[in-house]
Amino acid sequence: MKYQIFKNLLEKNHLSLKDFADMTELSYSGCYKWKNADVPCWVKSWFILYEENQDLKEIKRLIEKVSNRS
Repeated sequence: MKYQIFKNLLEKNHLSLKDFADMTELSYSGCYKWKNADVPCWVKSWFILYEENQDLKEIKRLIEKVSNRS
């Protein structure tokens, strides 16, 4: 994955590079160095799972909201 795609995924998910580094327990500087090389292949699947998790959290929130109306 090219760094620009990685950057776009960060923006799409409202994450900073620091957020990503903290969540993945990587160093900020290590992630920043990806600008000069390809981003590791596992990052794409990480974003897929992150986005699915965010969707599921929203579904759970909506279910709880409807359940509390009863």
